[in-house]
Amino acid sequence: MLLELLGERLPAPALPEAATERAAYEAYVRLRDRSSPSPTGFSPEEAQALRTARDEWRLACALLAGASGGAAEYAALRLGRPIEFEELRALLSARPSPPG
Repeated sequence: MLLELLGERLPAPALPEAATERAAYEAYVRLRDRSSPSPTGFSPEEAQALRTARDEWRLACALLAGASGGAAEYAALRLGRPIEFEELRALLSARPSPPG
């Protein structure tokens, strides 16, 4: 969970695939947050729509992971997948420091 949160806070790589991934993630989150399961769970239509949106986001992450630079590490963080310490250190050191 912490890696996924870090992935949400890191600036996205300046790649078209990153913009696609962000849009797919935002669509998934909007649908997830808008859907509220009844005591018996989601309706079949709601569950299918959520699965489809999640699958589209994961596909966008896979496409982003295939891009150059630190895109693979960034995509792994966005999905909450573990990465090696050295990969994380390199990814963080390549980002500008926040003002302050």
